[in-house]
Amino acid sequence: MQARCIAVAAIDARPDGETGVEVSGRMSKDVKRHGARKTAAGGAPATGELPDGTAPANQFDLLAIIDEVLRPLPLATLAIDHRGRVVLANTRALELFNARQSDLQEQPLGELFPAAEASEAAAPADATLSRIAAGGTTLVARRSDGIRFDVRAVAHPWSLKGRAMTLIALQDPSPAADSPKQAAERDELLRVVLSGMPAMVSVKDRYGRYVLVNDYQAEFLGVSPDQAVGRTTSDLIGSDAGSAIDALDRQVASGAGLLFTVEETIKDRNGRDGVWLTTKSALRDSDGEVDKIFSVSIDISEQKLLEERAASLVNYDALTGLPNRPLLMRRIHEAVRHAKRARSRVAIVVLDIDNLKDIERSDGEGATDHVLRRAAIRLSSTIRETDAVGRPGNESFAVLLNHIADPEEALAEGARFAASLGEPFQLRGSLARLQVSHGVAVYPDDGRDEHELMEAADIAINRARTRSRQGREPLQASSQEQSRRRALHNGLRRALEHGQLTMAVLPEVDLATGAIVRGETLTRWRHPEHGDIPPEEFIEVAESSEFLDAFTEWSLREACQTAAGWTEGPLAEVAVVVNLSASQFFYPDLVDLVADTLDQAGLDPGRLAVEVDELAAMQDPDLAANIVAELAAAGVGASLDRFGAEATSLAFVEALQAPSLKIDRSFMADWRNKGGLIRAAATLGGSLGKRMVATGIETVEQLRLARTAGCQGGQGFLFAQPLSVADFVRLVSDTDGKLTLPE
Repeated sequence: MQARCIAVAAIDARPDGETGVEVSGRMSKDVKRHGARKTAAGGAPATGELPDGTAPANQFDLLAIIDEVLRPLPLATLAIDHRGRVVLANTRALELFNARQSDLQEQPLGELFPAAEASEAAAPADATLSRIAAGGTTLVARRSDGIRFDVRAVAHPWSLKGRAMTLIALQDPSPAADSPKQAAERDELLRVVLSGMPAMVSVKDRYGRYVLVNDYQAEFLGVSPDQAVGRTTSDLIGSDAGSAIDALDRQVASGAGLLFTVEETIKDRNGRDGVWLTTKSALRDSDGEVDKIFSVSIDISEQKLLEERAASLVNYDALTGLPNRPLLMRRIHEAVRHAKRARSRVAIVVLDIDNLKDIERSDGEGATDHVLRRAAIRLSSTIRETDAVGRPGNESFAVLLNHIADPEEALAEGARFAASLGEPFQLRGSLARLQVSHGVAVYPDDGRDEHELMEAADIAINRARTRSRQGREPLQASSQEQSRRRALHNGLRRALEHGQLTMAVLPEVDLATGAIVRGETLTRWRHPEHGDIPPEEFIEVAESSEFLDAFTEWSLREACQTAAGWTEGPLAEVAVVVNLSASQFFYPDLVDLVADTLDQAGLDPGRLAVEVDELAAMQDPDLAANIVAELAAAGVGASLDRFGAEATSLAFVEALQAPSLKIDRSFMADWRNKGGLIRAAATLGGSLGKRMVATGIETVEQLRLARTAGCQGGQGFLFAQPLSVADFVRLVSDTDGKLTLPE
């Protein structure tokens, strides 16, 4: 049995986790510590903390990396938690104790290291750790088959992500000497293993001179393995780049840092930056003195790139690349803080695009995306260097103006931005013009923080639209359209007063079992003169009317009273979903209205969910999240409709406590070309713990796609069209609440 000791400590660092080492030259490094620690007085290692965001997501990833890379070498390491129980053992430790991982996990330390005399009870964990941490000690270890053996143990307490644990490394205190043949065979095996490893591996003596370099690192350095032996890093790549590396090696050799891991950016021979995770450890001789420094560097460039892309999705708009609303609000917050200290002004200009839907109707799908990307580029080139532009909503941009002399300057800048966006854009051989409304808010004149400023800017936009302050005349509707709108307005009021509105129900089906789990309520209105009015048309009329509150109350009351009557058989398990428009969803007393309606109907809150589409919720993400959270506290669910149709922030979707996401039906309508988008949306929503529902399922092929994509629920004409309440009840009753779905 042989095991070279791996002692555990770390390199000194500032409290923020940054060493501040900047190395230029052939291998310039910007070193960021994963675990940089000081040693306590008297040489005893001190407990360290991994800085937030620098450690792997799993607190034992570092040990797993060491185990994976050093598996060919005889290093035995145990991870012990604060209770003195084994959490993780690497491969060499498992071999040492003749055990499986499951055998050692949760084992008390005293069971592995009993007292030296068999008559004594097993040593308490804290006493055993104290003996080891006192500078290393020889212990009696016990294998799973009962065989006892002596080991020398070195321990170091470490706190990972706030959880205390101890790493214990083991070695044979009296290894048997190898014969020359055995030593040669072992060295050859080691050389072959190291040469084949996809990592830079090297061993240096205590003076920092290379003893061994594998082929991977030699190629990276531009020398042969033999040429590296006997030379320091500074000798090979120059003192500018090598001095910092040699200094770290000297710290390891001195015992100041016996194990540490750094994340570093290293330039290759072609000048390209790569990100590497480097582990350095001290190897001791038979006298316990540091004899060698062992280094392993793993290329994590691709992983870092993925992390950066994920961070970009959270903070930046996917379509335009501009800061999204959460990031923009943070920047406004910082600008206001600075303005308070400097006693200066900052301003917000919000620019709403009023005719995006018209552009899409006239120029086809994808036209609005093209125009928005071009608008973002144009606006970014228009602002000053001290300003910042973002995309707080799907149909709006915002500009943060720093160092504004007075409100008049902000107004002039806002007009300039609006005029710039109002210039035509080239689009598929034609010209597209944006109709832009803008509002300006100035700190401290119009608001004291980022929320008040954004609200003031929105109010200014509405005022500008009303009074046509944008230098253009409002679009005039034809007399026929005006007459129809007046008729709808008056007719809708009468319909509410006389109970002429009806409710249809669209079933939602569990794609695994065929069970009808929910019914989405849809308001229907048949006008005595104009016939069936499309919901989007009369809902628009309601939103701009004085009876919007009454319309919202009717929608909730009708749904709750209807569901409260479903008390028998499978109907009693069916929940009801009320689809609300933006104005209804942001109704000031929505949560109270929902609670009162549930009480009056006698309906369990768990059988009601409120649904709003993604575009509506993104009009005010913070308020939307608060509303959903209050509904959840009342026991009412929420669902986000048309998920994926807009450039929504991932942070917003995660923050929104809506258990259910409905993938936009336009994806399924073009499923042959957008199958990848359906799968991506389902995977993303699933990773956030959401129930994914595919809408617009009309064929068996679409059903199969929804299933394979990972959707749990589905809606569409394949299952049923919107039904009257009586027909929905009949469907559930006749099928015992479960449809037979095609395979």
